[in-house]
Parts: sequence; structure tokens; C-alpha cells
Amino acid sequence: MLDGVLNALEREVGNDDHRRIRKDLDALDEWAESVLFHTLRIEASFSSPSRWSLEEFAQALSAHPRHRWLLRRWLDVLTARGALLFDPDARTWGVGTPLPPSDQLERSVHPGPICGDSLWDFYRDCADRLPELMRDELTVQPLLFQREDVLDGIYRTNAVSRGTNAAAAAAIQQIAPTRVIEVGAGTGATTRSILNALPDGAEYLFTDVTPYFFDSAAQLSDRVEVRTRLMDINRSEQLPPYQAVVAGNVLHNAWDIDDAAAACVDLVEDGGHIVMIETGREHRPLLLSMAFLMSQSVEQPESRIRDQRRHDARMLLRADEWERAFERAGAQVLARAPGDDHSLSPSAQFVLVARRGHRKDDIT
Repeated sequence: MLDGVLNALEREVGNDDHRRIRKDLDALDEWAESVLFHTLRIEASFSSPSRWSLEEFAQALSAHPRHRWLLRRWLDVLTARGALLFDPDARTWGVGTPLPPSDQLERSVHPGPICGDSLWDFYRDCADRLPELMRDELTVQPLLFQREDVLDGIYRTNAVSRGTNAAAAAAIQQIAPTRVIEVGAGTGATTRSILNALPDGAEYLFTDVTPYFFDSAAQLSDRVEVRTRLMDINRSEQLPPYQAVVAGNVLHNAWDIDDAAAACVDLVEDGGHIVMIETGREHRPLLLSMAFLMSQSVEQPESRIRDQRRHDARMLLRADEWERAFERAGAQVLARAPGDDHSLSPSAQFVLVARRGHRKDDIT
């Protein structure tokens, strides 16, 4: 199965894009890190020789409580970059090696296969409004939805997303299920590719936490019956088992990696498959944009994350962490593409295919 999945990914991305992806990602990361650093420097009036705690940064930025986890992540990322210096005894940060101004680094960012014009405009809009976002005076949603193709640029039309969606579809084509459930289907970016890979007459349950995209989902195929249902991956659901579960760029929203893996395994019959798309590291522009969507609600500002991200404030989990979670849930990992040594691995986006076996608690 691995060869078919990997071949589909490579065929969709194209050899020319492989060489450009790393360069483009590096340029975007450097720009975003500079935005974060200079937001602290200008908006929080942070400079050498000051040494501040997380609480002092939060007060200086008037950071809303529900976004303080993200502020901590900024500090960790800038420390890893060398722009900040962390004193583990005092638990304070000071200035390290200052980063160039972000407007200077913008010249190195060229919209292309990894980040089109609309997505680049979205990132810059978020950068311009970053203090308001951190204060929770503005949410990301208005910036995200003011251009129709931004979500497509994130999940469907960029080179890597095209490749992973094609790879997931190749896996489904080999499995050939007739009953499929997609969790957190959202905009349907992955759905389109999966539906094209299914046999005529298959049943497809499109689920999401909101009905916002249900009307459009019902029109995605005239060969496959698409039904819709409200479903939250963080709430247990009692459904008849399916032959395959699809999860495209959604499981990182789960509160606990083991619960998410177990929930997916519980949705399929013995021998059924899970096909998942995820990103294994935070590309830095996400930290000034989409990360705000992962903050808890105003009513419950404290994070509900229960896995290792509770300790390091990461948004995303590595591929090997997901592999171990599915194995603990009683599934066998059949394929993961691309591998760590592949030329597309810098994108950190991957497809994982697992098959449910017999767990001890299934045997009576």
C-alpha cells in the first residue's frame, strides 16, 4: 500500500515543486518568527537588558487568558531560534540575537506552490492585526473568510495538500470501502478526492462540529450518497461501525491524542481502516494565524488539552506520535507517506493509513 500512496503524492506534487518547497517554507518561517519577535519588541516594549516572565509578557501585551498558551509557544519558538534567551531557574526570557525586520524578510517570500497569493495576504493581514488578535479584540475568522479561496489555499490547492489528498484517495481506492465516515470534514477539501476514489453507490457520512458546510457537502457527488451529521471528535459517539474512517487535518483539534486515535478505531469494524492527514510541526505562519482558532472559548479559557501538548504548548503532533497512539488503540499502521527521508518531508504534512485489529477488550 505504501508504494501506491507515495506514488500518488509524488505524482500530484510534481518533481519541480519538491525543490522549491523547502526554500519557500524556510522563507515563510523566518518572516513569521520576525513578526513574532518584533511584536514583542514594539507592542510590549521589550528590549535588552529586560528579563521578563510569561506573566509579564502577557500583561505588557494585554493578552487574553485564552491565548496565553499561544504566547508561551511564541516564547519557546523564539528561544529555539536564538532571538530570546531563557533562564530556567528564574523562568524569565531576555533578548538574544535580534531578528531582521519582517518587512525586510517579506522580499524573500514569493507566492507559489506552497503559499498562493490569497494565503499570503491572509498571513500578512494576521501579522498586521496580531496585537488585536492576542487581546481577543479580533478573531481570526473575519480575516479567514473575507477571501473565499484562503481555506482552499490551506487545505486543498497548495502543492502539498494536493499531494496528501491524492495520497489519501489512493489509499481509499485500494481499500475499496462501500461505507465511509469522515470526521471533521469541514470545507470538504479532502472529501472531494475521497469521493472520486469510491465505487459507485458507496455510502458516505460527512460529519463536522458545525452544519455550516452541510449544504455544499450534499452536492459533492452524484455517484456516492453523501449524508451529513453533527459530530464532535471530543465527544463519544455510538454509531454502527464503518469500513473506513477519513480524518483530514482535524485530529490535532482533539483534546487528547490517545482518545482521538481510540475514537477513530472504534468507528470502524474489525479489519476496517483509518486514513488520516495531519501536519507534524507548526509552520511558523500558523502561530500568528490559525493557532488562535485552537484557543479555548471565552467561557472556558483554560486549555482542555490532556496529552503532551499540555506541557510544551505545541499545536501539532509528530507522525511518530500518531503512529504510537494508533498502535496503543489497537490498530496496525500500514503506511505513512512521505517518510522522514523523503524530499517532501520538510512540509511535515503526511498521510497515515492504519487497520483495526482485535483489541483485548473486544474479546469476550
